[in-house]
Amino acid sequence: MAKEKKTVSTKRTKGASAKTRLPASKQTTASRVPILSRVAPELKGQIVNRHAGTDTASRWWPGLAWFGMTMLGILVASGSAIWLSSLQQSRYQVKAALPLTTPPTLTARAPLTGLPVTAEAAARRPWVVVVENFVTVRPQSGLSAADIVFESPTEGGITRLLTIYQSQLPTTVGPVRSARSYFNDWARPFAPLYSHSGGSDRALQQLRTGYGGITDVNEFANGAAYERNTSLTPPHNLFTTPERFFSYAREHEFELESLTPNLTFATTLPAAPSTNSITLPYLPQEYEVQYLYQPTLGTYQRLVDGTTQLDATTNQVLAVKNVVVVFTDIDPIPGDPLLRVNLRTLGQGEARLYTGGKVYQGTWRKTTLDSMLEFVDANGQTLPLQPGNTWIAILDSSQAALVTTPTPTLAP
Repeated sequence: MAKEKKTVSTKRTKGASAKTRLPASKQTTASRVPILSRVAPELKGQIVNRHAGTDTASRWWPGLAWFGMTMLGILVASGSAIWLSSLQQSRYQVKAALPLTTPPTLTARAPLTGLPVTAEAAARRPWVVVVENFVTVRPQSGLSAADIVFESPTEGGITRLLTIYQSQLPTTVGPVRSARSYFNDWARPFAPLYSHSGGSDRALQQLRTGYGGITDVNEFANGAAYERNTSLTPPHNLFTTPERFFSYAREHEFELESLTPNLTFATTLPAAPSTNSITLPYLPQEYEVQYLYQPTLGTYQRLVDGTTQLDATTNQVLAVKNVVVVFTDIDPIPGDPLLRVNLRTLGQGEARLYTGGKVYQGTWRKTTLDSMLEFVDANGQTLPLQPGNTWIAILDSSQAALVTTPTPTLAP
């Protein structure tokens, strides 16, 4: 290749005159625009020298071009300045429009968790929602926001959840299902707004005639307070949100504030046997529950049928501060085709409290329909609930021996 280039260079040198060859920088221009005086000498006297400024027309066009370019520059510059000014002004206007937010002042204690809340939250009327726990609807929505959750068999061993919201509200809650009379009994002391979709005959009869301070918001008669998720199969697709539910409640002038009974919470935990896992033998197997203690968090991770249970709204693992197991009498209703049960809610029975990786043996008691469910030790002292949420599991008394037995060592 080097040899070929040299040959070409030699030919070019020979073919060009030293006098007429232009510099390399001007060869292109010279070849495109010939010099008129050289190619037509007879016109030399008529050629105008444009650099001498003797042609008026020739001066007009450059001047006009200069004026146009100047005006264009002025317009561009002024337009840019106006655009930048408006951009800065709009930016300042956006910043000025942003509201200054301050964190809420937590001046009160939540009656059902013992945690700091605003005075407004502390005065909020409890909202009770019956939530389905069927295998195909997990994970459910809104469980992580509940202050208290009751878990109980309802039919054929299948469990259902009674959720109580007071200190905070869920984004969405559901699927909402039907009420039971024992759910009514546990809800009654809170005098709540009560969300459900239908119910057993006994439960509906109680609510129709007025059951304590409960405000019944049955979906059958208050459909506007709820919504159906059309991508799911009925009856497993009923949900509600605080916006929808409380808008309906205000429209119908339901009372939204009340004094909520206060639970008693302990600041320190007395010595007790330790255990890091709890197994609740609900049947069928798909409803068996485990709680695994997480020492670094001080809460229990909830598993159902061996799978960690999440909140569908937040996608977070359900974390529970206190787990209480209540043993009572659960009997199938004779001849009921749905295998529903009767469940004793009054009187007393064995109870176990799991908190802080420890277990406390005690007794549950509820003396009247309007009295709170209490958990006490052998001396009648309240079992040491820690501030936080509480899940209450209901089991038949015959299953007490099947629940995980704590290790015999005492935790400090």
